[in-house]
Amino acid sequence: MASKKKPTLSRAILSLLIGMPSLIALVAKIISLIGIEARLAGRSLMSIIILSLTFALLITTTWSCLLIMLFLYLVSLTWSAQQALLIILSLNILLLIIIALSIAKFKKKLLFPETRRRIKHARRVYEDL
Repeated sequence: MASKKKPTLSRAILSLLIGMPSLIALVAKIISLIGIEARLAGRSLMSIIILSLTFALLITTTWSCLLIMLFLYLVSLTWSAQQALLIILSLNILLLIIIALSIAKFKKKLLFPETRRRIKHARRVYEDL
């Protein structure tokens, strides 16, 4: 049965000195990755803002005209006003769901997924030391 060597202060200091350059390099890479992902998140956020403003502008002009035309067409088919309005409301709700899903797609880039994955990996590596 082999006896375990007790850790000494010199061994702990030596292990710390050996691991220090790789730790510094890892921190530098993570900081660089945070910068890259911050720029990507900024671009995604700007895209969301521009798309939202464009959508708001378009919805107030063309969408209103289109809904009025649809309403008049449905009423001309001898549908009641309530039925025509229900169809228009259903169409609006469907399109709002599609837009919400598109915004959720862009939102994923705002959460720094690669940086979080690398930090978790680095934490596991240095916990094993």
